Amino acid sequence: MTQGEAVQLWDLALTLLEQQEGKDRPSLLAICEKLTPRSLSANEIVFSTTNEYVKGFVERNYQHELLQAIRFASGQDYQLRIVINSESEPSVPEAEPAAPLAAASVPQTTSSAGGATASSAGAAPSAAGALGSSSSVASSPVTPSASSAAPAAASMSSSTAPIPASPPLRPTVPGASPVPLAQPSSSPLVIEEKAAFEPAQPDHLTKTFETLVVGESNRFAYEAARGVAENPGRHIYNPLFLYGKSGLGKTHILLSIENYVRINHPNMKVIYTRTSDFIDDFMTMVRSQNNTDFNQKYHLVDMIILDDIQYIEGKAGTTNEIFNIFNTFVEHNKQIVLSADRSPYNLELDERHRSRFVKGGPIDIQPATFEMKLAIFENCLDYFCRDMNRPDIRELFCSDVINRVVELSSSNIRELEGIIANLVGYLLLSGKDRYERLTIEEAEQQIRKNFQFSNRQVDIPAIQRATEEYFHVSHNDILGTKRSQDISYPRQIAMYLARSLTQHSLPSIGRAFGGKDHSTVLYAVNNIEKRSMNSMKTKQEIENIREMILQ
Repeated sequence: MTQGEAVQLWDLALTLLEQQEGKDRPSLLAICEKLTPRSLSANEIVFSTTNEYVKGFVERNYQHELLQAIRFASGQDYQLRIVINSESEPSVPEAEPAAPLAAASVPQTTSSAGGATASSAGAAPSAAGALGSSSSVASSPVTPSASSAAPAAASMSSSTAPIPASPPLRPTVPGASPVPLAQPSSSPLVIEEKAAFEPAQPDHLTKTFETLVVGESNRFAYEAARGVAENPGRHIYNPLFLYGKSGLGKTHILLSIENYVRINHPNMKVIYTRTSDFIDDFMTMVRSQNNTDFNQKYHLVDMIILDDIQYIEGKAGTTNEIFNIFNTFVEHNKQIVLSADRSPYNLELDERHRSRFVKGGPIDIQPATFEMKLAIFENCLDYFCRDMNRPDIRELFCSDVINRVVELSSSNIRELEGIIANLVGYLLLSGKDRYERLTIEEAEQQIRKNFQFSNRQVDIPAIQRATEEYFHVSHNDILGTKRSQDISYPRQIAMYLARSLTQHSLPSIGRAFGGKDHSTVLYAVNNIEKRSMNSMKTKQEIENIREMILQ
């Protein structure tokens, strides 16, 4: 069949995709713009792209959705194949006239995603409805197994040249209108030689901004990371330094930056690495006395993302090497992104190094609220059921069970994912999955058997009692309005702990502290957070009271 028929079918499929709702819809449509329909046979539709990363990303993450849309647009099943287009190939000609497709005999409209006319009225709405608006692949930091890939593509030629297309529509913050993304800089800093480029691992590809649950505890970090990804090297946050306890989603945000840059700035080289791996590579270079591979991997890139930077403490050689890279990157407007399990002020570094880390302004990620953990649980469970093709499992989790599991879980999101996997496995292996719902008692038994939890219920009165005992202040003082330092400081610490150890909102905490306004609680939380970053005494006092509460 002709290329014109492939273009016509693709336009109609894009129209159907545009009508679907879903948090990842902008990302999907942006990816679609980088695919060019090439040919249509009896059972296969072939696309080309100049970006190897886009090819792999579509095959692993969006193949099912694209084939579903194509099936509803054409009325038959097709295989999807993506090939790499040579930079020297001529651009795609205008679609030649083609006989109307049997399933597309409906009025013509304009498809904004495809940039060509497509059938949308009449049959398209019903087809779109049949597609279904399934939940996004877990708006949670889940690391799924790689989905089955499309049939192997016989590559036309290998090229990593940037796509010379019009500015794509970037995935936007939910609720915002799409805004054209600035084209990647043509600065001579961009390395044309791609031999040292290491594409992202498959299990990283679902870590995107669209699959991240955004709430009050991580919104600032999300917005900053999004800005850095859209304008790398020239954003106010360079370096971008994110910190927070293990399991709060730092790595998900870092990988979201990496994936966004790879797709939307294909002529930029970006590397994500754990600091422990960086240390291993550095030691290998020192032992071999050959820095060629190390320099190609870490120096000749446009963005470096280092996860868990706290591991450089006590390693003078590695620290100096990181700061050599740091200074070079900043001087040449290259982007640096770092993460740690604590504030840079609490890292054991000399002041010269620490001052570089805080140059862009460190951003903390707080523990997830109850509502955030609930959303993560729901989306993670949906993903597991979709991945196993067992939607019936989802029906066995009633809302009471989900709420109870979230109440029992800690702030560690990875642990919450493990709980979900454990409960799904229990249902499958016990045979209960075929006939009866999971009960609260069974869920608690499985969780307590396989995970460690504090038996102590943490509530605001317990926090107040521990704080009063530690600082030797009265309950009336904690609830009162005295502003003297010996009273206001313990009160603010109690408010800070109430915010971090319970799921209560700011207004709810204010009411529990004698009817304080939510702005008073927010000020207390921010003040103690800043003090804990600059004072080991405050940090230790917080930890001591926390242990008293949880023991």
